[in-house]
Amino acid sequence: MRARAYHELAVGGVGASVRHRLLLRSAGLAAIAVPIFFAVALIVFGIRRLSYSGAGHIEPGYNLLTRAGSELGARGTPDALAFNAVHFYATGALLVLFGAGVYRAVEYRLSGRVAALVLFLGGLSAALSGVFSLDPYSQQAMIVHLSVGIPFFFGVPIAALMIARALSDDAASRRQSGFSLWLGVLFLIWVVAGIAAMRFGLPPGVFQRSLFVPLTLWFVGMGLWLLRLSGRDAPAEQGGVAVVRASGS
Repeated sequence: MRARAYHELAVGGVGASVRHRLLLRSAGLAAIAVPIFFAVALIVFGIRRLSYSGAGHIEPGYNLLTRAGSELGARGTPDALAFNAVHFYATGALLVLFGAGVYRAVEYRLSGRVAALVLFLGGLSAALSGVFSLDPYSQQAMIVHLSVGIPFFFGVPIAALMIARALSDDAASRRQSGFSLWLGVLFLIWVVAGIAAMRFGLPPGVFQRSLFVPLTLWFVGMGLWLLRLSGRDAPAEQGGVAVVRASGS
């Protein structure tokens, strides 16, 4: 690991501290809200779809366990715009805000900055999944929809592993580092195993609902971590002098 001097100049006094805390608090709440938005969109619009009689190419009913969530936002589906707004656009924005908080918390480590970048890309991926929604008439639309969602599914575990690396040398944060490490590994294994299992007939909905377990644990755990950090002063605020940090991977 190669270290370099990272200089941070305290600017703005109390105002900088307020902005620092507000960003971390907002990012923490955003992280906690991500699985909530996912679940609410699926349950609310899935239940609404249960009573739908069907018309044309839209199949009636909806199985909350076995059907993919993206089907609720497919073109021509009732409430497609509302579902995509909550499930994809809103969660994408929340992921970007979460990434901004992660950047502020661990920007002095290269791995922390990588984690923030991956979360930004994951947020963009989620939003684009709503833009390029499924189309019952188009195989190409399905391929594009699945492709733009890849950065989210693989970005979350990668971000978890990068955050674990960023916090590993901080004695006060090693518990959080271990938490992020093990859930990142679990999430990554779950994604790879689930994709392989779907090739052998596992319903996509089962894969998605099972993935919700590690996803929720990690987002809520990291959100609470940022909320705890928001109660501390900005690290650069030391009476207006520059703070020098050892920065590496």
